[in-house]
Amino acid sequence: MQKILVLLLLAVLAIGVYFVIKNLGPIPNLKPNSRTFDSNEVQFVYPSSYTTEPGPQSNLVMNSFGIDSNIGYGVAKTTNTKTGHFRLESIFTISRTRFINESDNIDNTESQCYVQGTDSRFNFEDSVMIDNINFKKSQQYSGAGAGNRYTQQSFRTYHNNYCWDVTLTDHSSSDYNGVDMNEVKNLEDNSWGELNQILSTFKFTN
Repeated sequence: MQKILVLLLLAVLAIGVYFVIKNLGPIPNLKPNSRTFDSNEVQFVYPSSYTTEPGPQSNLVMNSFGIDSNIGYGVAKTTNTKTGHFRLESIFTISRTRFINESDNIDNTESQCYVQGTDSRFNFEDSVMIDNINFKKSQQYSGAGAGNRYTQQSFRTYHNNYCWDVTLTDHSSSDYNGVDMNEVKNLEDNSWGELNQILSTFKFTN
């Protein structure tokens, strides 16, 4: 008898919870400060502090990898330090291409997708899973000159007969006069962390 009463109480409680949830309406967005980029090919989530960039934006990065890109998507944001003159651009770009290097007689095959191209600093050997899809990643590269510094890393996969490249880029510019280097490090660490978070949400939609 006691067990029956307990079961009845649980049933009443479950019905009550159901009506409360029903009356609350749609579940609110758990990431109110995020946006979703959704094309007919790819999707990813990015912070609202980023703005979308047109396809040609990808060429800024892709040319350094020896790729002739024929389609691209991207988001970016710019941050300045509170002290001194330091400007940091955080750039997330996606490019789709059939041409892996500058030779006209290269076959469009999956193996060619991971050819390093014209820049020998970028080798695609290590694998990483993103949305259950195997990507090959380059090593992280940093270079500087004339007050500018770049940190880049590229991830490639072969999908629907195209080579896809997702590239993370930090581009900073500064004369470093009066700049707090601890603030710079925090900005760069946060930027790289955000770019990797965006990467982790990437998926193909077809």
